[in-house]
Amino acid sequence: MMGKQEATRDFIGRITARAHGVSGAGAAGRISVGHRHLPSWVVQPSAPLARLAAEGIAVKKSTRSVGNKSKTSTKSAMRGKNAKNAASGRRNTIVFLSLLTVLSLTTLLLKAMAPAPLRPDAATTLFPSDAGDSLDAIFNMSVAVRPDRWRYIYIHQSQTQSGNAMTLGHGGEGVGDHFIVGNGNGLIDGELQISERWNRQESAMSPAGNLVVEPDCVSICIVGDLDHKPPTPMQMGRLGQLVQALQARCRIPANHIEWLNDPTATPAGIGRYFPATAFHDQIRDGSLATR
Repeated sequence: MMGKQEATRDFIGRITARAHGVSGAGAAGRISVGHRHLPSWVVQPSAPLARLAAEGIAVKKSTRSVGNKSKTSTKSAMRGKNAKNAASGRRNTIVFLSLLTVLSLTTLLLKAMAPAPLRPDAATTLFPSDAGDSLDAIFNMSVAVRPDRWRYIYIHQSQTQSGNAMTLGHGGEGVGDHFIVGNGNGLIDGELQISERWNRQESAMSPAGNLVVEPDCVSICIVGDLDHKPPTPMQMGRLGQLVQALQARCRIPANHIEWLNDPTATPAGIGRYFPATAFHDQIRDGSLATR
Protein backbone atom coordinates (compact mmCIF):
# COMPACT_ATOMS: atom_id res chain seq x y z
CA MET A 1 0.00 0.00 0.00
CA MET A 2 2.78 2.39 0.88
CA GLY A 3 4.47 1.60 -2.40
CA LYS A 4 1.41 2.67 -4.39
CA GLN A 5 1.17 6.01 -2.58
CA GLU A 6 4.81 6.75 -3.19
CA ALA A 7 4.44 5.87 -6.84
CA THR A 8 1.45 8.18 -7.12
CA ARG A 9 3.31 11.06 -5.49
CA ASP A 10 6.28 10.51 -7.74
CA PHE A 11 4.01 10.58 -10.82
CA ILE A 12 2.37 13.84 -9.72
CA GLY A 13 5.77 15.35 -9.01
CA ARG A 14 6.98 14.50 -12.50
CA ILE A 15 3.93 16.07 -14.13
CA THR A 16 4.33 19.28 -12.07
CA ALA A 17 8.04 19.46 -12.86
CA ARG A 18 7.30 19.29 -16.58
CA ALA A 19 4.85 22.21 -16.16
CA HIS A 20 7.74 24.22 -14.72
CA GLY A 21 10.22 23.09 -17.34
CA VAL A 22 12.10 20.66 -15.01
CA SER A 23 12.68 17.06 -15.86
CA GLY A 24 14.69 14.10 -14.68
CA ALA A 25 16.00 13.52 -11.20
CA GLY A 26 15.52 17.15 -10.08
CA ALA A 27 11.73 16.93 -10.40
CA ALA A 28 11.19 15.44 -6.97
CA GLY A 29 13.42 18.06 -5.37
CA ARG A 30 11.30 20.90 -6.78
CA ILE A 31 8.20 19.68 -4.87
CA SER A 32 9.67 18.50 -1.58
CA VAL A 33 11.14 20.18 1.46
CA GLY A 34 13.45 18.22 3.70
CA HIS A 35 12.30 14.76 2.48
CA ARG A 36 8.65 15.74 3.11
CA HIS A 37 6.47 15.54 0.10
CA LEU A 38 4.04 18.45 -0.50
CA PRO A 39 0.42 17.87 -1.52
CA SER A 40 -0.36 18.21 -5.19
CA TRP A 41 -2.75 21.18 -4.67
CA VAL A 42 0.26 23.31 -3.58
CA VAL A 43 1.99 22.69 -6.88
CA GLN A 44 -0.99 22.95 -9.24
CA PRO A 45 -1.60 26.76 -8.85
CA SER A 46 1.72 27.39 -10.62
CA ALA A 47 0.01 26.94 -14.03
CA PRO A 48 -2.41 29.89 -13.64
CA LEU A 49 0.44 32.02 -12.40
CA ALA A 50 2.42 31.09 -15.46
CA ARG A 51 -0.51 32.09 -17.66
CA LEU A 52 -0.81 35.42 -15.85
CA ALA A 53 2.90 36.04 -16.23
CA ALA A 54 2.66 35.23 -19.92
CA GLU A 55 -0.33 37.57 -20.27
CA GLY A 56 1.62 40.29 -18.41
CA ILE A 57 4.50 39.92 -20.82
CA ALA A 58 2.06 40.14 -23.74
CA VAL A 59 0.46 43.28 -22.24
CA LYS A 60 3.89 44.86 -21.82
CA LYS A 61 4.78 44.03 -25.41
CA SER A 62 1.46 45.40 -26.60
CA THR A 63 1.93 48.60 -24.56
CA ARG A 64 5.48 48.95 -25.87
CA SER A 65 4.21 48.49 -29.42
CA VAL A 66 1.47 51.11 -28.91
CA GLY A 67 4.04 53.48 -27.38
CA ASN A 68 6.39 53.02 -30.32
CA LYS A 69 3.56 53.66 -32.77
CA SER A 70 2.59 56.77 -30.81
CA LYS A 71 6.17 58.05 -30.84
CA THR A 72 6.45 57.34 -34.57
CA SER A 73 3.16 59.17 -35.20
CA THR A 74 4.34 62.14 -33.08
CA LYS A 75 7.65 62.30 -34.93
CA SER A 76 5.86 62.21 -38.28
CA ALA A 77 3.52 64.99 -37.14
CA MET A 78 6.48 67.08 -35.97
CA ARG A 79 8.28 66.54 -39.30
CA GLY A 80 5.14 67.63 -41.15
CA LYS A 81 4.78 70.72 -38.95
CA ASN A 82 8.44 71.62 -39.43
CA ALA A 83 8.06 71.25 -43.20
CA LYS A 84 5.01 73.55 -43.16
CA ASN A 85 6.86 76.10 -41.05
CA ALA A 86 9.84 76.00 -43.42
CA ALA A 87 7.57 76.48 -46.45
CA SER A 88 5.76 79.35 -44.71
CA GLY A 89 9.11 80.97 -43.87
CA ARG A 90 10.24 80.73 -47.49
CA ARG A 91 6.98 82.30 -48.68
CA ASN A 92 7.35 85.14 -46.18
CA THR A 93 10.93 85.74 -47.33
CA ILE A 94 9.89 85.83 -50.99
CA VAL A 95 7.04 88.24 -50.24
CA PHE A 96 9.33 90.51 -48.21
CA LEU A 97 12.02 90.59 -50.91
CA SER A 98 9.41 91.28 -53.60
CA LEU A 99 7.98 94.14 -51.56
CA LEU A 100 11.45 95.54 -50.93
CA THR A 101 12.23 95.42 -54.65
CA VAL A 102 8.98 97.20 -55.54
CA LEU A 103 9.62 99.91 -52.94
CA SER A 104 13.18 100.41 -54.19
CA LEU A 105 12.04 100.73 -57.80
CA THR A 106 9.26 103.12 -56.75
CA THR A 107 11.75 105.27 -54.84
CA LEU A 108 14.08 105.43 -57.84
CA LEU A 109 11.17 106.33 -60.12
CA LEU A 110 10.00 109.10 -57.79
CA LYS A 111 13.53 110.48 -57.56
CA ALA A 112 13.83 110.48 -61.33
CA MET A 113 10.50 112.28 -61.72
CA ALA A 114 11.05 114.79 -58.90
CA PRO A 115 12.26 118.27 -59.79
CA ALA A 116 15.78 119.27 -58.89
CA PRO A 117 16.14 120.64 -55.36
CA LEU A 118 16.20 124.39 -55.05
CA ARG A 119 19.63 125.98 -54.77
CA PRO A 120 20.33 128.36 -51.93
CA ASP A 121 18.74 131.77 -52.49
CA ALA A 122 16.35 130.37 -55.11
CA ALA A 123 12.65 130.65 -54.29
CA THR A 124 11.64 128.20 -57.01
CA THR A 125 12.71 126.86 -60.38
CA LEU A 126 10.88 126.24 -63.66
CA PHE A 127 12.05 123.65 -66.15
CA PRO A 128 12.15 124.07 -69.92
CA SER A 129 8.69 123.74 -71.42
CA ASP A 130 6.80 124.10 -74.65
CA ALA A 131 6.17 127.57 -76.02
CA GLY A 132 2.47 127.43 -75.16
CA ASP A 133 3.04 126.92 -71.44
CA SER A 134 2.29 129.83 -69.12
CA LEU A 135 4.73 131.49 -66.74
CA ASP A 136 2.03 132.51 -64.30
CA ALA A 137 4.06 130.80 -61.54
CA ILE A 138 6.52 133.72 -61.49
CA PHE A 139 3.74 135.95 -60.17
CA ASN A 140 2.72 133.63 -57.31
CA MET A 141 5.29 134.93 -54.83
CA SER A 142 5.35 135.52 -51.08
CA VAL A 143 4.93 139.24 -51.74
CA ALA A 144 2.31 140.14 -54.33
CA VAL A 145 3.64 141.44 -57.65
CA ARG A 146 2.21 144.91 -58.25
CA PRO A 147 2.07 145.91 -61.93
CA ASP A 148 3.19 149.46 -61.15
CA ARG A 149 6.23 148.26 -59.12
CA TRP A 150 8.39 147.42 -62.16
CA ARG A 151 9.04 149.67 -65.18
CA TYR A 152 12.21 148.28 -66.80
CA ILE A 153 13.85 144.96 -67.70
CA TYR A 154 17.63 144.61 -67.69
CA ILE A 155 19.40 141.63 -69.34
CA HIS A 156 23.08 140.68 -68.88
CA GLN A 157 25.44 137.70 -69.03
CA SER A 158 27.07 135.84 -66.12
CA GLN A 159 30.38 135.71 -68.04
CA THR A 160 30.93 132.21 -66.61
CA GLN A 161 30.82 128.77 -68.21
CA SER A 162 28.24 127.62 -65.64
CA GLY A 163 26.17 129.05 -62.86
CA ASN A 164 23.10 129.09 -60.61
CA ALA A 165 21.73 131.10 -57.70
CA MET A 166 24.33 129.67 -55.33
CA THR A 167 27.48 130.11 -57.43
CA LEU A 168 26.47 133.52 -58.74
CA GLY A 169 25.51 134.85 -55.30
CA HIS A 170 27.15 137.79 -53.55
CA GLY A 171 28.06 136.21 -50.22
CA GLY A 172 25.44 136.77 -47.55
CA GLU A 173 23.43 139.04 -49.83
CA GLY A 174 22.65 136.19 -52.23
CA VAL A 175 22.27 136.47 -55.97
CA GLY A 176 21.72 140.01 -57.22
CA ASP A 177 19.30 139.15 -60.03
CA HIS A 178 15.61 138.36 -60.04
CA PHE A 179 15.83 135.60 -62.66
CA ILE A 180 18.59 133.27 -63.94
CA VAL A 181 18.32 131.38 -67.24
CA GLY A 182 20.43 128.19 -67.32
CA ASN A 183 22.62 126.93 -70.16
CA GLY A 184 22.96 123.26 -69.10
CA ASN A 185 25.93 123.80 -66.77
CA GLY A 186 24.85 124.37 -63.18
CA LEU A 187 21.23 124.51 -64.32
CA ILE A 188 19.33 122.57 -66.97
CA ASP A 189 19.46 124.18 -70.39
CA GLY A 190 16.54 126.61 -70.46
CA GLU A 191 15.78 126.19 -66.75
CA LEU A 192 14.47 129.35 -65.14
CA GLN A 193 15.51 130.01 -61.56
CA ILE A 194 13.57 132.57 -59.54
CA SER A 195 15.55 134.22 -56.75
CA GLU A 196 14.47 135.29 -53.30
CA ARG A 197 14.79 138.91 -54.40
CA TRP A 198 11.88 138.45 -56.78
CA ASN A 199 10.01 136.35 -54.22
CA ARG A 200 10.24 139.26 -51.75
CA GLN A 201 9.89 141.88 -54.50
CA GLU A 202 13.22 143.49 -53.62
CA SER A 203 15.40 145.60 -55.92
CA ALA A 204 18.26 144.02 -57.86
CA MET A 205 21.97 144.50 -57.21
CA SER A 206 24.55 145.69 -59.73
CA PRO A 207 26.32 142.70 -61.40
CA ALA A 208 29.71 144.49 -61.66
CA GLY A 209 31.56 147.76 -61.86
CA ASN A 210 29.94 151.14 -61.43
CA LEU A 211 26.69 150.14 -63.13
CA VAL A 212 23.64 151.08 -61.12
CA VAL A 213 20.47 149.06 -61.51
CA GLU A 214 17.41 151.19 -60.83
CA PRO A 215 15.07 150.01 -58.01
CA ASP A 216 12.17 149.58 -60.47
CA CYS A 217 14.20 147.42 -62.91
CA VAL A 218 13.77 143.64 -63.24
CA SER A 219 17.22 142.02 -63.62
CA ILE A 220 17.69 138.86 -65.75
CA CYS A 221 20.99 136.95 -65.92
CA ILE A 222 21.79 134.62 -68.83
CA VAL A 223 24.30 131.95 -67.72
CA GLY A 224 27.31 131.75 -70.04
CA ASP A 225 30.32 133.60 -71.31
CA LEU A 226 28.59 135.30 -74.23
CA ASP A 227 31.79 137.07 -75.26
CA HIS A 228 33.07 133.68 -76.48
CA LYS A 229 29.96 131.62 -77.13
CA PRO A 230 26.33 132.45 -78.01
CA PRO A 231 23.45 131.49 -75.75
CA THR A 232 21.67 128.21 -76.50
CA PRO A 233 18.38 128.13 -78.43
CA MET A 234 16.68 126.91 -75.24
CA GLN A 235 18.01 129.94 -73.36
CA MET A 236 16.78 132.34 -76.00
CA GLY A 237 13.37 130.70 -76.06
CA ARG A 238 13.06 130.91 -72.29
CA LEU A 239 14.32 134.49 -72.23
CA GLY A 240 11.73 135.55 -74.82
CA GLN A 241 8.97 133.80 -72.87
CA LEU A 242 10.02 135.47 -69.61
CA VAL A 243 10.27 138.98 -71.09
CA GLN A 244 6.91 138.59 -72.78
CA ALA A 245 5.25 137.50 -69.49
CA LEU A 246 6.77 140.44 -67.57
CA GLN A 247 5.73 142.90 -70.28
CA ALA A 248 2.16 141.65 -70.23
CA ARG A 249 1.73 141.65 -66.44
CA CYS A 250 3.71 144.78 -65.54
CA ARG A 251 2.88 146.72 -68.73
CA ILE A 252 6.54 147.29 -69.63
CA PRO A 253 7.01 148.75 -73.14
CA ALA A 254 9.62 147.45 -75.60
CA ASN A 255 11.81 150.55 -75.27
CA HIS A 256 12.19 149.82 -71.53
CA ILE A 257 13.95 146.48 -72.18
CA GLU A 258 17.67 147.18 -71.91
CA TRP A 259 21.10 145.55 -72.10
CA LEU A 260 24.61 146.91 -72.16
CA ASN A 261 27.01 146.41 -75.04
CA ASP A 262 30.12 146.55 -72.89
CA PRO A 263 33.40 146.54 -74.89
CA THR A 264 35.34 145.77 -71.73
CA ALA A 265 33.64 142.37 -71.48
CA THR A 266 32.22 142.41 -67.95
CA PRO A 267 29.28 140.56 -66.44
CA ALA A 268 27.35 143.82 -66.68
CA GLY A 269 27.32 143.54 -70.48
CA ILE A 270 25.29 141.30 -72.74
CA GLY A 271 28.30 139.80 -74.56
CA ARG A 272 29.35 140.06 -78.19
CA TYR A 273 27.64 136.80 -79.21
CA PHE A 274 24.21 137.69 -77.90
CA PRO A 275 21.84 138.10 -80.90
CA ALA A 276 20.90 141.64 -79.84
CA THR A 277 19.58 142.86 -83.19
CA ALA A 278 17.28 139.89 -83.76
CA PHE A 279 16.05 139.99 -80.18
CA HIS A 280 15.41 143.76 -80.39
CA ASP A 281 13.40 143.32 -83.58
CA GLN A 282 11.29 140.66 -81.94
CA ILE A 283 10.60 142.94 -78.98
CA ARG A 284 9.66 145.85 -81.26
CA ASP A 285 7.40 143.72 -83.43
CA GLY A 286 5.85 142.00 -80.44
CA SER A 287 6.85 138.59 -81.82
CA LEU A 288 9.28 137.30 -79.21
CA ALA A 289 10.49 133.78 -79.98
CA THR A 290 9.30 131.23 -77.42
CA ARG A 291 10.68 128.13 -79.09
